[in-house]
Amino acid sequence: MQNRSTQPIHRAWVCIAVVAMNMFFIHSWLLGLLALLVYGVVLSIRVSQSLGTIFEQLERQFWGRVVVFVAFMLMTTILYYTHGITPALSLFLMLFPLLIFALPKKVEDAYLTKVCEKKSIDVLTLLVIVGDFFLFVLVYHARTVNVLVSPWHALPASFFLLYALVTGLLFYRNHKSNNTFLRFTVTSIHLFLTFSVASIIYVNGFGFDGFIHRATEEWIVQHGFILPKTLYYIGQYSFIAWLSHITQAPVFWLDTFFVPLTAAFMLPPVIAYSLKQAKHIPERMGTHMVWLVPLLYFLTLNLTTPHNVVIELFIATIFTLFAYSKSEFPGWIPLLLATAALATHPLLGAPLTVFAVCAVAQKHVRTKRASYGILIIFFLTTIALPTVLFAANNFLAGTGLPVLKNPFTRIDLFWELLRRPYWYAAHAPLQYEILYAWQLMIAPVIFFAAIFGLRKWKTSGEEYIFPLGFVSFLLASFLLSALIYFPNVTQAEQTNYPLRLLWISIVFLLPFAAKGVYDVYSLLEKRIHKKSQQKILEFGFISLISIALMLSLYFAYPQRNIKARFPGYNVTDADVHTVEYIASLHSDQQYVVIANQLVGAAALTKFSFSTYFDTALGSLYFYSIPGGGPLGDIHGKMLYQGQKREFMEEAMDLTGVDTAYFAVPNYWANFDDIVSGAAKTADAVHAVDGGKVMVFTYYR
Repeated sequence: MQNRSTQPIHRAWVCIAVVAMNMFFIHSWLLGLLALLVYGVVLSIRVSQSLGTIFEQLERQFWGRVVVFVAFMLMTTILYYTHGITPALSLFLMLFPLLIFALPKKVEDAYLTKVCEKKSIDVLTLLVIVGDFFLFVLVYHARTVNVLVSPWHALPASFFLLYALVTGLLFYRNHKSNNTFLRFTVTSIHLFLTFSVASIIYVNGFGFDGFIHRATEEWIVQHGFILPKTLYYIGQYSFIAWLSHITQAPVFWLDTFFVPLTAAFMLPPVIAYSLKQAKHIPERMGTHMVWLVPLLYFLTLNLTTPHNVVIELFIATIFTLFAYSKSEFPGWIPLLLATAALATHPLLGAPLTVFAVCAVAQKHVRTKRASYGILIIFFLTTIALPTVLFAANNFLAGTGLPVLKNPFTRIDLFWELLRRPYWYAAHAPLQYEILYAWQLMIAPVIFFAAIFGLRKWKTSGEEYIFPLGFVSFLLASFLLSALIYFPNVTQAEQTNYPLRLLWISIVFLLPFAAKGVYDVYSLLEKRIHKKSQQKILEFGFISLISIALMLSLYFAYPQRNIKARFPGYNVTDADVHTVEYIASLHSDQQYVVIANQLVGAAALTKFSFSTYFDTALGSLYFYSIPGGGPLGDIHGKMLYQGQKREFMEEAMDLTGVDTAYFAVPNYWANFDDIVSGAAKTADAVHAVDGGKVMVFTYYR
């Protein structure tokens, strides 16, 4: 009879065989995803045996999955730098863990059994699932390939009412149920809906940064790596490329849903289990606390970028460190999470790693002097590190050395980060002013909840380091915005990273905010003895948080209303058809296109980084893309300084080609005037999709 302890390993070998057949012969993304899922579950069960006995079975198996997930991010990163992400090496990487865990060991091969032996689905659970199903149907029905400034323009008002209702039912259901697996499952499904609205609606994608990252990942899938091998973003790039090889799924879909999906299914157990370990908060209450993350609408987990991957890892690291500081939770798990963040985006990952190392060290020191020494080292390092890294990155990118300024004379630049963007109107009808006043209050509410959670603050390094992390990130944001200035870097880019530090700083306080919310509810509940009053309290809490989360959902995506007029657009089919039309006129890509960033995004999706021109001003992509640069400047001239032929000839002279195209979409301001002006100077005109995009051809 076969040894039961070796069965999981044998299943993993079967999965690898299926993956190999699929990778080289079948090419089915569905089969590839299924094989990878089974492989991951089997491997995580085996890995979980190394986590000791401080966890219950389901909890231990969850941390096993987290370890497998993060370990593969790190292994693919190492593989990228040493060799590259090729199909053969991707398959070998699946074999590598089996060499470590091949020895027989008593295996708790009961994950699926544990799940299946639970009670049948109750009415409340069914209502939540059905409610989310209808929400997904509404979102899917709103999918578009045309211009849509805000996803809310494609959804009815009833969507928000249903979302609030399902959220309330979810809270009530989770508060009453003892079924851990179902609690996490329904929470993750609703969280995934919250994070994936735009990913579903915008068929061709949204958010320009995502297109650049996907184009890079596609290039890595095709070529194994991209030169130069930089020190940032690789944690995401290598993992997505590896997933594409293993599953045969398109990079576009893997990338688009990576952060919404992984955040939705990882964060609820991370937060619930961490709070349970650290503060003995009941699991059902800890699961509620995951909703502090989407309540902070600016923690953008609805789009896959390296920055957002780090936000996800940042949250997981902070909560697991919180658990480690108060219990026997393994310290190497948050260190592993922080290292993955470092491999993905050093600007945030490096200070997070410093924080993780110092937080772990705090638990091992025996004297107050050593503890305070660690705090001082962490504080000073974290304040300076983002500025040093940002300066080094820009210097290596060829923008020269920064100019040092007196930060105390430039405090207004830091305060500018706290102000709303230019697209918010100064005055609006009262209902909008009230709505957006609440938007400004969300972060302070979380802050004061954290203060309440800190009210029994012990004078120990483990307690000090979390609020100190919050303060150090605020000061790092201040220095980065006010201390250095790059003359050759756009203002938008210089303010982007200080703003990110400012946004993510509040994550250090989230464990205390969760404790504060739990304490407030517990104190009120203890003072109320009548069941009728307790039900009123419960109903009031659930109603308030449901409405608040509904509003944060609205704030988390682009808005176009009387108060907020978001200026961005999405990639449309017309943009894609424009790229395809121009390509159809040539046997090669020896031409240059002057267009807005959305047409450029469509080109990146279609061609990745296939064509660059070596010029006196550096290497230039054959489409103008945002972020400055000579072709972007020419695009601005064509739009706002008259549609002169000399501008297009400048583009041809710069790139050394004989054909240039100017494309303008019909939603652009002064579209008729631009078309009229370009028609007078162009050699040919073509209307794409009935005039949704006008393409003007210029020959040398």
